[in-house]
Amino acid sequence: MNGVNKNENWICLFSNRCKNTNFRSVTMKNASEEKLLEIIEHNLKSLNNIIDYNIENSIKLFRITSDLIPFGSSPVNTLNWWEIFSSQFKSIGEKKLEVQT
Repeated sequence: MNGVNKNENWICLFSNRCKNTNFRSVTMKNASEEKLLEIIEHNLKSLNNIIDYNIENSIKLFRITSDLIPFGSSPVNTLNWWEIFSSQFKSIGEKKLEVQT
């Protein structure tokens, strides 16, 4: 399993072994459409990298951060982000971890 100890805390793995997986956020006063688009795109790329890492290392449990989409359910974010990024969500959602029995 590429040197991964299944008993390790995932946060430890996240910070030490899984590169390009940092999530970004923005403050309300700086939450322009342009900034939100930039951050959501970055966060989806990070999520994709995390899912790939998990699949490669047979990590079957992962909690997706609520910070994935900054202000996702707030009037501050007026983007139709679910439509704008639908292809990225679909691509990530089609990945699966093969469960070994």
